[in-house]
Amino acid sequence: MVKDGRIYHGYSREATNEERGGAWLEAFDAKTGKSQWKIELWHTDEFHYFYVSDSLVLRGNRIFVQTKPGLKAVGIDGTPRWTFDNLYRGQQTPDIVSPIVTDDTIVTGTYNTSVEETGEPETVFGIDPDDGSERWQTEFPELSGMWQQSAADGIVYVPFSGDCLVALDITNGQELWRRYIPVHGTPSIADGQLFVGLTNDKREENDIAVAAFDRESGRQQWRKSAGYRWPDSGLAVANGLVYHVGKFDLQARRVDTGERVWEFGGQKSEKRRIELKTTPVVAGDSVYVNGSKQKETTFGQLFVVDANTGEKRGQFSMGRNRYTMSVPAVTEELVFVSTNDGRLSAIAECNTKLFGHCLIG
Repeated sequence: MVKDGRIYHGYSREATNEERGGAWLEAFDAKTGKSQWKIELWHTDEFHYFYVSDSLVLRGNRIFVQTKPGLKAVGIDGTPRWTFDNLYRGQQTPDIVSPIVTDDTIVTGTYNTSVEETGEPETVFGIDPDDGSERWQTEFPELSGMWQQSAADGIVYVPFSGDCLVALDITNGQELWRRYIPVHGTPSIADGQLFVGLTNDKREENDIAVAAFDRESGRQQWRKSAGYRWPDSGLAVANGLVYHVGKFDLQARRVDTGERVWEFGGQKSEKRRIELKTTPVVAGDSVYVNGSKQKETTFGQLFVVDANTGEKRGQFSMGRNRYTMSVPAVTEELVFVSTNDGRLSAIAECNTKLFGHCLIG
């Protein structure tokens, strides 16, 4: 996450025989990469895999991040503010879930709880952003598989994987409506519409649909088959199009009809395979999306695609057996990418080319 010339980066390391594991939040100068401060979010001696989720939200002078101890608030100077416990007892890792942050209320959930397995229902919390105290909670004992929420104009939309979508009043957690649909991921909101993935009837083909719903009533407006994708993969809406991943490609559809305008990459393309868990980022007239190139082994790639036509504008190779599951952070001058081997890279537009290869940038 980048703001005011500074990049904020959350990362983790599992414990080894030599050192403890844990998670950290660090701030860097965006131009030089020099560290400005670093804090430990939590630590562990356990050897199974832990991680810090790709969940940073920056609002005002505070950063909010989901970790194993709970949802944390940290000042932009690196000072811890508060921690809200939203994980159930015995949960090993936090899900990749960003909180909803407004000036008046923060909304988060328990995630992946169930009455049958833990005796605890899925719960959505409203939190005071100043001190981290609980303002309200809404329980869903009859539902499970809660996924990351989204919000707009005072309404929180809560998806339950494969089951239903619920709308809540953000001020008090009161349920406004629910629609029983096979939700597959987090809704994206734009122009009075909700865009979300749905499981299709053709389960043997791992086929996932993308659909649009009226934001106030929950009424379906259109639904189109999109191919397989993970629920981690979000949808981006801009330029009258909705951008999403499906069957190892990037697709763009009209927001009013769902008609596919273009697609980039695909399962049969060795040089342009889009990651099924990635979320595209739209900046100006370009779309940035994580993928890979297959050549004896995997080389992680960041592709830059024309937002209107789907034509490739550029790509950045992360290297042999390097990849990223995090959403790239895009600014006017630089794009920031973190990879699985602990690298944080700043990428600039190529200014000098020779025989099609970039020499600078």
